[in-house]
Amino acid sequence: MLDSLGSEGFCLLYRPTSEDGSKGFCSQHTHRGLICRLFSSSARRNKQGEKELILCKVLKEAKPEAFAKASAAIKHELQVPMASTYYSKLSDIDAFLTETYPINEAIRIAIELVLRYKFYEESETLEDY
Repeated sequence: MLDSLGSEGFCLLYRPTSEDGSKGFCSQHTHRGLICRLFSSSARRNKQGEKELILCKVLKEAKPEAFAKASAAIKHELQVPMASTYYSKLSDIDAFLTETYPINEAIRIAIELVLRYKFYEESETLEDY
């Protein structure tokens, strides 16, 4: 399935509900990756060093009042998670975990890492017998 989507396609887990794909949902919301968990619920620092909500153009334009209200609250010290904090923690574990890839390539790498871990975990368990 990943091969058929290519590197520029929609996320494997995304299920479009409109013909152009502009509307849809995540089919694995409870198992989504960190980038998706941080999207629209965390901030980053912009070029001026100010906190800003991480949000796409589509959502900013679809809900301008809500975006303006959230942005103003963040600028006035609303406590919001900083995405950089989470990436820093990942980097402390393994710098490889903070590399960026197109979403479907990232999913492929994650699956390979988990399968490799499970393979060696099971191999060690079998050796104990």
